[in-house]
Amino acid sequence: MKFGKEFASQMVPEWQAAYMDYACLKILLKQIQHWKQKTTQPNTLPCLPRALTLYRAFSGSDKYETTFLMAAEEGGECEQQFFRRLDNELNKVDKFYRSKVKEVMEEAHTLNKQTDAFFSFRIKVDKVAAKFDHIHPSPKIFRLSAGMVAINVFNGEVQSNDSIEDNEKHINVRTKKSKCETLTET
Repeated sequence: MKFGKEFASQMVPEWQAAYMDYACLKILLKQIQHWKQKTTQPNTLPCLPRALTLYRAFSGSDKYETTFLMAAEEGGECEQQFFRRLDNELNKVDKFYRSKVKEVMEEAHTLNKQTDAFFSFRIKVDKVAAKFDHIHPSPKIFRLSAGMVAINVFNGEVQSNDSIEDNEKHINVRTKKSKCETLTET
């Protein structure tokens, strides 16, 4: 499979506008190649490789910019056009990437704040529960590992999620039994 088709098939649809325009860059390269083939004479011997003709400067802040050192040569304007387009495409991708990193960092910061708030709230609840346990022996609270769900146990029995009326009846029956047992014992 050709690279262009493979590239297009693996694009994330929501981010398609942020990808490099491969087709346009390929067209510009073919134009440069066609121009060079047209201007070179077929009987000439291959020349020695020439020195570097471009310089890419990047300060790490805003944009990539290629400085073309031999723009005066024949065909240099075609190559300049290609590298300008390449720089624009690279800057577009870099800008998109930086915006996504910024979004993720902001979301991570928000989640850290929420986690800190959750832990501080849990510590406060645990302190209040510990004070309450010292004052009045009450049902023990067992927490699951996530600390999000509490199961109340009263004298070894698990309290159900029945309606409030059912729970009140259950408590009243237990209280009456306890009073009766206390009266019979004395």
